[in-house]
Amino acid sequence: MRAARRGALAIALLLSADWTRPAAPRAGDDGPPGSVQASNLLLWQAGRDPLTEASASTGIFDQFDLVYGRDGLRAGLRAASYRPSRDEGFLPARYDEITMKYAEWEDEGLRLRLGDGFATLGRGLLFRAFELGGVVRDAVFPPAQYTDSRSLEGVILEAGRGPVSLLLFGGEPVRYPDVPPGIVELPRREGHVGGGHATCTLHPALDLGAGYLRSERQAPDSPPELAEYASADLTLRAARLAPSLAERGFDLQAYAEYAGQSWDPLGDGLETGGSTPHAFYTATQISCERWGGSFETKDYDGFALGWNDPPNLVPEMSQHLLNRMSHFLLAGGEHGRQLSVMGSLPGELSLQVESARATNEVNGLKRYRLDTVVLQGDPLARVHWEVFAATGHDEVEGLTRHRTAGLAAGREIGRG
Repeated sequence: MRAARRGALAIALLLSADWTRPAAPRAGDDGPPGSVQASNLLLWQAGRDPLTEASASTGIFDQFDLVYGRDGLRAGLRAASYRPSRDEGFLPARYDEITMKYAEWEDEGLRLRLGDGFATLGRGLLFRAFELGGVVRDAVFPPAQYTDSRSLEGVILEAGRGPVSLLLFGGEPVRYPDVPPGIVELPRREGHVGGGHATCTLHPALDLGAGYLRSERQAPDSPPELAEYASADLTLRAARLAPSLAERGFDLQAYAEYAGQSWDPLGDGLETGGSTPHAFYTATQISCERWGGSFETKDYDGFALGWNDPPNLVPEMSQHLLNRMSHFLLAGGEHGRQLSVMGSLPGELSLQVESARATNEVNGLKRYRLDTVVLQGDPLARVHWEVFAATGHDEVEGLTRHRTAGLAAGREIGRG
């Protein structure tokens, strides 16, 4: 999921602060004092959208976090507000909300969290509640700013002992596509989900996992809709099977996960037909000394659940021009793969190659392609430079063809 992009000329000022101090001990309490941590994020933005005739506008987003911790106990609270210079339309953009509150206890392989929390089943095929720290989204409708957070409001329990780890949860997820806080007409949370995931390490080289999810949601003037989903995953680490390979600098890891609606692993098998709602994801990573590569595949049909977030398989680049070429995943019917290769060349140079392909069949056949090459180095130990180029297209976004090339150079201040 990514932030909406708008054509705009804007000036932004970002201020953040963080304070931490021990809490005063209570009378008669001989235990160690707790700690209080407070942080504030303030974003001021001014600009004008060249696609409209509206005059320049400003917006102020402020987020305050307060956390108290003592031993294995933690409690947190987050308040956020947004103030636009003008608030047009029938849905107000300004808000003042408590956007997160939680209490957490952790002790020797056990963690219990009440309130707002985050959890992921496998690689997110069934469920993922997450937050992109420090990322402030610009919503198109209504035009507001808010933190990119999709928390689960409920209870999360994590436990692990020996070769077995367990995750259980239940609560109300954030709906997707999500909306800014404070809109009574469009609540951020919808329905109820509950489930869990168990992983067992059968061998240092082999992990097996299984997941389950039950959902319930109800549209106005309609009976509740109940659904059940199941998943299975496998992780293989080849170097643990053959230590001699690791001694030679070789490593191979593989991961596969399948999820389906009303899926019976023994009776249904890995059904990938278009008539069966499913998600199938694989990832293979290989490395040898100073070179490494990965190959990932995705096969999603009828699996846009609203609270899951399966891998998108789009390269995430550090170069800003390249990282803008994202892709909107439509898990209702999308198939594709991604190939990545990275390594070191003579002369303190490094090479990165990315290639991604996808086809989407949600609203007619649409294709996505991206090929990227990045060459970078620091031969003088003073100036770091990189050359990059990319080409591709994204019919889902209406981009029939795009080409990008660039050169970047930088030097750290203070280096000799």
